[in-house]
Amino acid sequence: MSRGVGAPHDTDRALRELLEETRIGQMGGQISLGFLLAVAYTPAIRDVTDADRRLYAWAVVVTTAAVVLLLSPVALHRLNFGRRVRPRILVVAHVVTLVGLACLGFGIVLSVGLAARIALAPWTAWLVGVALALVVLTWLVLPLALRWSGGEHRQRSSALAAGREEEPEGAD
Repeated sequence: MSRGVGAPHDTDRALRELLEETRIGQMGGQISLGFLLAVAYTPAIRDVTDADRRLYAWAVVVTTAAVVLLLSPVALHRLNFGRRVRPRILVVAHVVTLVGLACLGFGIVLSVGLAARIALAPWTAWLVGVALALVVLTWLVLPLALRWSGGEHRQRSSALAAGREEEPEGAD
């Protein structure tokens, strides 16, 4: 049985959940971007190498892209409110949220790399690897492993389809 959005109430619930999830990512992205932009106004920025300036520029661009992409589901919803296109909004919002999260993860890794290069000792470059590993493990590997394992979910879905079990409120 494929899991997707069917009835209008399912679409409404999925859109509410997506908008709530993006709020968390937005906050993290906005805080990260705020710190990155604040760096531009510090005297220390004048003393960095060209390579560090490029790293800083990439961190700002990628984190800005993350914030914009994570805010876009709100604009999609608001500008199309009442037009009966929620299923399409949900599909587009889902994609831009995934891309936004990828940009946010990359922005975090770039920011850690920048901090490690500028403010920390050279031997701390391993922090970039740790940040990258954490992002990849927690934002990609674990969710995909959960998605692909699904043995219990498949059994529960079969029981739900046969009408033998009720799905708890908010179950995913």
